[in-house]
Amino acid sequence: MAVKERIGNGKPLGDCLARHAKLSAKESKQAANLPGAYPLWADHTFQVLLGASACLLKFSQDAPLRKALLGTGHCVMVECAPNDGAWGVAKNSKDFLDAAEKPEDYNLQSTEGSEFSFTAGSWSGSRQRRHANALGKALMLVRKVLARDAGALKEASLQAALEVVLEELRRTQDHGLEGVQERATDLRYLFECTRSKL
Repeated sequence: MAVKERIGNGKPLGDCLARHAKLSAKESKQAANLPGAYPLWADHTFQVLLGASACLLKFSQDAPLRKALLGTGHCVMVECAPNDGAWGVAKNSKDFLDAAEKPEDYNLQSTEGSEFSFTAGSWSGSRQRRHANALGKALMLVRKVLARDAGALKEASLQAALEVVLEELRRTQDHGLEGVQERATDLRYLFECTRSKL
């Protein structure tokens, strides 16, 4: 949410991070609800890169979390969030299973173009399955990085994490993300001046 606020108001990310650290989840979401943030915030590639950068920082610095993530093996990870069809799949886990959804439709290599509809608050929309589950994809990318080299992240910063994620994408064939370099440039700009804050 701090990054979303940074997109919407242009304030330094370090300031946004400090502010959101003191807010509840609901307050953080409200503070980031800025119209100017939506075009970039809604971009699937941006979401996956941001999510993977943040998750790499989190899971590389906490051994029990890293062990739990690596314990998922090679399974497709799906974020079952009933009101989120971007970071998740717009269903809770029971509804996802009852609908006989295919987890592979939501992985990085998915080419599944069929759409599903969902409602988030007062907003309703639709999204292609291959452009959903950004958090699940981010976690699977991080899992691949950590499985190969638990110490791949040499510096605890969003910038460094982004570069490790980009290197992993270069190794991943047919990852299905569009405009990776452009979204990476956007993130580098948004991450400016945070190195000493994290």
